Amino acid sequence: MELDGDDPIEDLLKDQCESGVYRGENQLLFEEWLKQTNEALNQSGPRCDICVALSNDLPAMNALRDLDLQEDDLRPPFVFQRIDEYFANHFAAEKRLMLQRDMSQNQVDVLSDPCSKRRKKVEGQLAKSKKEPQRTIDDLIGSYKAKVESAEAQLEELRKARARSKRGKLLAKARKLTAKYKEEWYTTDAAMGEESGENGRKLESRCDEIVSIVSQRADIVADRVWSNCDWNDGLGEVDIVIQACTGEFILVEVKSRVYDVMAGWLQSGSKRHPRKTSLKLPDNPIPVHIPRNVRCFVVTVLPPNPYVLKCEVRQRERKAVDLCTYSQNKY
Repeated sequence: MELDGDDPIEDLLKDQCESGVYRGENQLLFEEWLKQTNEALNQSGPRCDICVALSNDLPAMNALRDLDLQEDDLRPPFVFQRIDEYFANHFAAEKRLMLQRDMSQNQVDVLSDPCSKRRKKVEGQLAKSKKEPQRTIDDLIGSYKAKVESAEAQLEELRKARARSKRGKLLAKARKLTAKYKEEWYTTDAAMGEESGENGRKLESRCDEIVSIVSQRADIVADRVWSNCDWNDGLGEVDIVIQACTGEFILVEVKSRVYDVMAGWLQSGSKRHPRKTSLKLPDNPIPVHIPRNVRCFVVTVLPPNPYVLKCEVRQRERKAVDLCTYSQNKY
Protein backbone atom coordinates (compact mmCIF):
# COMPACT_ATOMS: atom_id res chain seq x y z
CA MET A 1 0.00 0.00 0.00
CA GLU A 2 1.47 3.34 -1.02
CA LEU A 3 0.31 6.46 0.77
CA ASP A 4 1.40 10.07 0.33
CA GLY A 5 1.64 12.98 2.70
CA ASP A 6 1.72 13.34 6.45
CA ASP A 7 -1.79 12.12 7.23
CA PRO A 8 -2.62 11.59 10.94
CA ILE A 9 -4.24 8.20 10.27
CA GLU A 10 -1.89 7.02 7.54
CA ASP A 11 0.10 4.58 9.68
CA LEU A 12 -3.12 3.23 11.21
CA LEU A 13 -4.59 2.47 7.78
CA LYS A 14 -1.36 0.68 6.88
CA ASP A 15 -2.09 -1.78 9.69
CA GLN A 16 -5.34 -2.85 8.03
CA CYS A 17 -5.62 -5.59 5.41
CA GLU A 18 -5.11 -4.67 1.77
CA SER A 19 -8.24 -3.31 0.13
CA GLY A 20 -7.31 -3.58 -3.53
CA VAL A 21 -7.81 0.11 -4.39
CA TYR A 22 -4.37 1.49 -3.51
CA ARG A 23 -1.44 1.70 -5.87
CA GLY A 24 0.57 -1.52 -5.87
CA GLU A 25 -2.22 -3.69 -4.43
CA ASN A 26 -4.10 -6.59 -5.96
CA GLN A 27 -7.30 -5.04 -7.32
CA LEU A 28 -9.30 -8.20 -6.63
CA LEU A 29 -9.00 -7.90 -2.86
CA PHE A 30 -11.87 -5.53 -2.12
CA GLU A 31 -14.40 -8.29 -1.28
CA GLU A 32 -11.90 -9.76 1.17
CA TRP A 33 -11.39 -6.30 2.68
CA LEU A 34 -15.15 -5.91 3.16
CA LYS A 35 -15.35 -9.34 4.80
CA GLN A 36 -12.53 -8.59 7.22
CA THR A 37 -13.96 -5.16 8.02
CA ASN A 38 -17.34 -6.69 8.86
CA GLU A 39 -15.67 -9.33 11.00
CA ALA A 40 -13.72 -6.62 12.82
CA LEU A 41 -16.95 -4.72 13.48
CA ASN A 42 -18.54 -7.87 14.90
CA GLN A 43 -15.64 -8.07 17.33
CA SER A 44 -15.97 -4.50 18.56
CA GLY A 45 -18.08 -3.16 21.41
CA PRO A 46 -21.38 -4.72 22.56
CA ARG A 47 -21.76 -6.84 19.43
CA CYS A 48 -18.62 -8.72 20.43
CA ASP A 49 -20.39 -9.93 23.59
CA ILE A 50 -23.18 -11.46 21.49
CA CYS A 51 -20.67 -13.23 19.22
CA VAL A 52 -18.88 -14.69 22.22
CA ALA A 53 -22.15 -15.82 23.81
CA LEU A 54 -23.28 -17.59 20.64
CA SER A 55 -19.87 -19.21 20.20
CA ASN A 56 -20.09 -20.59 23.74
CA ASP A 57 -23.75 -21.50 24.07
CA LEU A 58 -24.66 -23.18 20.77
CA PRO A 59 -21.77 -25.70 20.71
CA ALA A 60 -22.43 -26.47 24.39
CA MET A 61 -26.04 -27.32 23.50
CA ASN A 62 -24.95 -29.70 20.70
CA ALA A 63 -27.26 -27.83 18.34
CA LEU A 64 -24.80 -27.18 15.51
CA ARG A 65 -25.37 -30.43 13.60
CA ASP A 66 -29.12 -29.94 13.38
CA LEU A 67 -28.72 -26.35 12.28
CA ASP A 68 -25.95 -27.14 9.75
CA LEU A 69 -23.57 -24.70 11.44
CA GLN A 70 -19.80 -24.81 11.88
CA GLU A 71 -18.24 -23.90 15.20
CA ASP A 72 -15.73 -21.57 13.49
CA ASP A 73 -18.44 -19.66 11.61
CA LEU A 74 -21.07 -18.46 14.08
CA ARG A 75 -21.74 -15.00 12.68
CA PRO A 76 -24.91 -13.83 14.46
CA PRO A 77 -27.02 -12.82 11.40
CA PHE A 78 -26.14 -16.14 9.73
CA VAL A 79 -27.01 -18.11 12.88
CA PHE A 80 -30.36 -16.34 13.20
CA GLN A 81 -31.14 -17.06 9.54
CA ARG A 82 -30.27 -20.76 9.87
CA ILE A 83 -32.45 -21.19 12.95
CA ASP A 84 -35.40 -19.51 11.25
CA GLU A 85 -34.91 -21.69 8.16
CA TYR A 86 -34.64 -24.86 10.27
CA PHE A 87 -37.91 -24.27 12.07
CA ALA A 88 -39.64 -23.18 8.86
CA ASN A 89 -38.53 -26.36 7.06
CA HIS A 90 -38.97 -28.86 9.87
CA PHE A 91 -42.28 -27.57 11.09
CA ALA A 92 -44.08 -27.16 7.77
CA ALA A 93 -47.07 -29.12 9.10
CA GLU A 94 -47.38 -26.74 12.04
CA LYS A 95 -47.12 -23.75 9.71
CA ARG A 96 -49.85 -25.21 7.46
CA LEU A 97 -52.19 -25.78 10.42
CA MET A 98 -51.56 -22.29 11.77
CA LEU A 99 -52.40 -20.82 8.37
CA GLN A 100 -55.57 -22.93 8.17
CA ARG A 101 -56.60 -21.86 11.67
CA ASP A 102 -55.96 -18.17 10.99
CA MET A 103 -57.84 -18.19 7.68
CA SER A 104 -60.83 -19.94 9.25
CA GLN A 105 -60.83 -17.56 12.21
CA ASN A 106 -60.78 -14.64 9.79
CA GLN A 107 -63.91 -16.02 8.11
CA VAL A 108 -65.60 -16.37 11.50
CA ASP A 109 -64.79 -12.76 12.36
CA VAL A 110 -65.94 -11.36 9.01
CA LEU A 111 -69.16 -13.38 8.80
CA SER A 112 -70.06 -12.62 12.42
CA ASP A 113 -70.08 -8.90 11.70
CA PRO A 114 -73.64 -7.98 10.63
CA CYS A 115 -72.33 -4.85 8.88
CA SER A 116 -69.66 -6.55 6.76
CA LYS A 117 -70.06 -6.59 2.97
CA ARG A 118 -68.81 -10.17 2.91
CA ARG A 119 -71.59 -11.34 5.21
CA LYS A 120 -74.27 -9.59 3.17
CA LYS A 121 -72.91 -11.10 -0.04
CA VAL A 122 -72.84 -14.63 1.45
CA GLU A 123 -76.38 -14.23 2.86
CA GLY A 124 -77.58 -13.30 -0.61
CA GLN A 125 -75.87 -16.34 -2.13
CA LEU A 126 -77.35 -18.66 0.52
CA ALA A 127 -80.86 -17.26 -0.10
CA LYS A 128 -80.57 -18.05 -3.82
CA SER A 129 -79.13 -21.50 -3.26
CA LYS A 130 -81.41 -24.44 -4.14
CA LYS A 131 -79.30 -26.98 -2.26
CA GLU A 132 -80.99 -29.03 0.41
CA PRO A 133 -80.91 -28.76 3.31
CA GLN A 134 -80.86 -24.97 3.17
CA ARG A 135 -77.82 -23.56 5.01
CA THR A 136 -77.88 -20.40 7.08
CA ILE A 137 -75.14 -17.91 7.82
CA ASP A 138 -74.93 -19.37 11.34
CA ASP A 139 -74.33 -22.83 9.85
CA LEU A 140 -71.47 -21.45 7.80
CA ILE A 141 -69.95 -19.66 10.78
CA GLY A 142 -70.24 -22.87 12.79
CA SER A 143 -68.36 -24.84 10.10
CA TYR A 144 -65.50 -22.35 10.17
CA LYS A 145 -65.40 -22.47 13.98
CA ALA A 146 -65.11 -26.24 13.74
CA LYS A 147 -62.13 -25.87 11.42
CA VAL A 148 -60.50 -23.49 13.90
CA GLU A 149 -60.99 -25.96 16.74
CA SER A 150 -59.71 -28.87 14.63
CA ALA A 151 -56.56 -26.99 13.66
CA GLU A 152 -55.95 -25.95 17.28
CA ALA A 153 -56.30 -29.56 18.43
CA GLN A 154 -53.83 -30.82 15.82
CA LEU A 155 -51.37 -28.05 16.68
CA GLU A 156 -51.57 -29.00 20.34
CA GLU A 157 -50.77 -32.64 19.50
CA LEU A 158 -47.78 -31.62 17.38
CA ARG A 159 -46.42 -29.40 20.13
CA LYS A 160 -46.86 -32.10 22.77
CA ALA A 161 -45.00 -34.59 20.55
CA ARG A 162 -42.19 -32.10 20.05
CA ALA A 163 -42.04 -31.39 23.77
CA ARG A 164 -41.60 -35.13 24.43
CA SER A 165 -38.71 -35.28 21.94
CA LYS A 166 -35.25 -34.74 23.41
CA ARG A 167 -33.98 -33.08 20.22
CA GLY A 168 -37.12 -30.99 20.03
CA LYS A 169 -36.57 -29.70 23.56
CA LEU A 170 -32.94 -28.92 22.78
CA LEU A 171 -33.67 -27.01 19.59
CA ALA A 172 -36.59 -25.15 21.16
CA LYS A 173 -34.19 -24.06 23.88
CA ALA A 174 -31.64 -22.98 21.26
CA ARG A 175 -34.32 -20.99 19.46
CA LYS A 176 -35.41 -19.26 22.65
CA LEU A 177 -31.80 -18.48 23.55
CA THR A 178 -30.93 -17.03 20.16
CA ALA A 179 -34.16 -15.02 20.07
CA LYS A 180 -32.76 -12.98 22.96
CA TYR A 181 -29.42 -12.54 21.20
CA LYS A 182 -31.21 -11.64 17.96
CA GLU A 183 -33.11 -8.84 19.66
CA GLU A 184 -29.92 -7.54 21.27
CA TRP A 185 -28.02 -7.75 17.98
CA TYR A 186 -30.51 -5.81 15.90
CA THR A 187 -31.10 -3.28 18.68
CA THR A 188 -27.35 -2.63 18.68
CA ASP A 189 -27.37 -2.50 14.87
CA ALA A 190 -30.14 0.12 14.97
CA ALA A 191 -28.22 2.18 17.54
CA MET A 192 -25.10 2.04 15.36
CA GLY A 193 -27.03 3.07 12.27
CA GLU A 194 -28.78 5.94 14.04
CA GLU A 195 -25.54 7.23 15.55
CA SER A 196 -23.71 6.86 12.26
CA GLY A 197 -26.39 8.75 10.34
CA GLU A 198 -26.48 11.56 12.88
CA ASN A 199 -22.69 11.73 12.88
CA GLY A 200 -22.69 12.03 9.09
CA ARG A 201 -25.34 14.76 9.07
CA LYS A 202 -23.39 16.79 11.63
CA LEU A 203 -20.24 16.41 9.56
CA GLU A 204 -21.96 17.47 6.33
CA SER A 205 -23.16 20.62 8.09
CA ARG A 206 -19.49 21.61 8.44
CA CYS A 207 -19.26 22.17 4.70
CA ASP A 208 -17.17 25.38 4.89
CA GLU A 209 -14.59 23.67 7.07
CA ILE A 210 -14.47 20.64 4.77
CA VAL A 211 -14.04 22.80 1.67
CA SER A 212 -11.21 24.69 3.36
CA ILE A 213 -9.36 21.50 4.31
CA VAL A 214 -9.86 19.82 0.93
CA SER A 215 -8.79 22.97 -0.94
CA GLN A 216 -5.60 23.04 1.08
CA ARG A 217 -4.92 19.34 0.52
CA ALA A 218 -5.67 19.62 -3.22
CA ASP A 219 -3.67 22.85 -3.53
CA ILE A 220 -6.52 24.74 -5.20
CA VAL A 221 -8.53 27.91 -4.69
CA ALA A 222 -12.22 27.06 -4.52
CA ASP A 223 -14.38 29.15 -6.80
CA ARG A 224 -17.81 27.51 -6.44
CA VAL A 225 -19.26 24.82 -4.14
CA TRP A 226 -22.38 22.67 -4.43
CA SER A 227 -23.85 20.12 -2.00
CA ASN A 228 -25.75 16.89 -2.66
CA CYS A 229 -25.38 16.77 -6.44
CA ASP A 230 -27.01 13.83 -8.24
CA TRP A 231 -25.26 11.78 -10.87
CA ASN A 232 -27.08 12.23 -14.16
CA ASP A 233 -27.81 8.50 -14.44
CA GLY A 234 -29.58 8.37 -11.08
CA LEU A 235 -26.93 6.27 -9.34
CA GLY A 236 -26.73 8.29 -6.12
CA GLU A 237 -25.20 11.65 -5.36
CA VAL A 238 -21.95 13.37 -4.43
CA ASP A 239 -21.93 15.07 -1.04
CA ILE A 240 -19.84 18.11 -2.03
CA VAL A 241 -18.63 19.30 -5.43
CA ILE A 242 -15.92 21.95 -5.58
CA GLN A 243 -14.96 23.84 -8.72
CA ALA A 244 -11.51 25.41 -8.58
CA CYS A 245 -10.66 28.74 -10.16
CA THR A 246 -8.92 26.74 -12.89
CA GLY A 247 -12.24 25.05 -13.75
CA GLU A 248 -11.20 21.69 -12.29
CA PHE A 249 -13.86 19.77 -10.38
CA ILE A 250 -13.06 18.13 -7.04
CA LEU A 251 -15.48 15.60 -5.55
CA VAL A 252 -15.87 15.11 -1.80
CA GLU A 253 -17.63 12.22 -0.09
CA VAL A 254 -18.50 12.67 3.58
CA LYS A 255 -18.54 9.47 5.66
CA SER A 256 -19.48 9.16 9.30
CA ARG A 257 -17.03 6.34 10.09
CA VAL A 258 -13.35 5.71 9.36
CA TYR A 259 -14.05 2.25 7.93
CA ASP A 260 -16.38 3.85 5.33
CA VAL A 261 -13.49 5.75 3.71
CA MET A 262 -12.84 2.98 1.20
CA ALA A 263 -16.49 2.78 0.16
CA GLY A 264 -16.61 6.56 -0.22
CA TRP A 265 -13.77 6.58 -2.69
CA LEU A 266 -15.20 3.65 -4.67
CA GLN A 267 -18.47 5.56 -4.76
CA SER A 268 -17.10 8.63 -6.56
CA GLY A 269 -13.40 8.06 -7.29
CA SER A 270 -11.81 6.78 -10.50
CA LYS A 271 -13.18 3.25 -9.91
CA ARG A 272 -16.78 4.42 -9.57
CA HIS A 273 -19.61 2.91 -11.65
CA PRO A 274 -18.88 3.40 -15.38
CA ARG A 275 -22.24 5.13 -15.89
CA LYS A 276 -21.28 7.89 -13.47
CA THR A 277 -20.04 10.31 -16.12
CA SER A 278 -21.86 13.59 -15.42
CA LEU A 279 -23.34 15.50 -12.49
CA LYS A 280 -26.45 17.65 -12.15
CA LEU A 281 -25.50 20.94 -10.52
CA PRO A 282 -28.37 22.86 -8.86
CA ASP A 283 -27.86 26.05 -10.90
CA ASN A 284 -26.96 24.44 -14.22
CA PRO A 285 -29.65 22.86 -16.44
CA ILE A 286 -26.97 21.01 -18.42
CA PRO A 287 -25.16 18.15 -16.60
CA VAL A 288 -21.41 18.70 -16.37
CA HIS A 289 -19.00 16.01 -17.51
CA ILE A 290 -16.84 14.50 -14.77
CA PRO A 291 -13.61 12.89 -16.00
CA ARG A 292 -12.87 9.34 -14.92
CA ASN A 293 -9.68 10.42 -13.15
CA VAL A 294 -11.36 13.22 -11.17
CA ARG A 295 -9.73 13.91 -7.85
CA CYS A 296 -11.93 12.57 -5.07
CA PHE A 297 -11.49 13.17 -1.35
CA VAL A 298 -13.18 11.33 1.49
CA VAL A 299 -13.74 13.14 4.79
CA THR A 300 -14.55 11.42 8.06
CA VAL A 301 -14.46 11.84 11.82
CA LEU A 302 -14.00 9.44 14.70
CA PRO A 303 -17.29 8.23 16.19
CA PRO A 304 -18.06 9.06 19.81
CA ASN A 305 -19.68 5.72 20.66
CA PRO A 306 -18.04 2.34 21.47
CA TYR A 307 -18.83 0.74 18.10
CA VAL A 308 -15.36 1.26 16.68
CA LEU A 309 -12.58 -0.62 14.96
CA LYS A 310 -9.13 -1.10 16.45
CA CYS A 311 -7.67 1.59 14.19
CA GLU A 312 -10.38 4.05 15.30
CA VAL A 313 -9.65 3.40 18.96
CA ARG A 314 -5.92 3.90 18.43
CA GLN A 315 -6.52 7.06 16.46
CA ARG A 316 -8.75 8.49 19.18
CA GLU A 317 -6.19 7.61 21.84
CA ARG A 318 -3.60 9.62 19.92
CA LYS A 319 -5.91 12.65 20.20
CA ALA A 320 -5.43 13.64 16.59
CA VAL A 321 -7.18 16.55 14.91
CA ASP A 322 -10.94 16.67 15.28
CA LEU A 323 -11.63 16.56 11.54
CA CYS A 324 -9.45 13.75 10.17
CA THR A 325 -9.24 13.41 6.43
CA TYR A 326 -7.64 10.84 4.22
CA SER A 327 -7.56 11.52 0.50
CA GLN A 328 -7.42 8.77 -2.06
CA ASN A 329 -7.22 11.07 -5.06
CA LYS A 330 -3.77 9.91 -6.12
CA TYR A 331 -4.73 6.75 -7.93
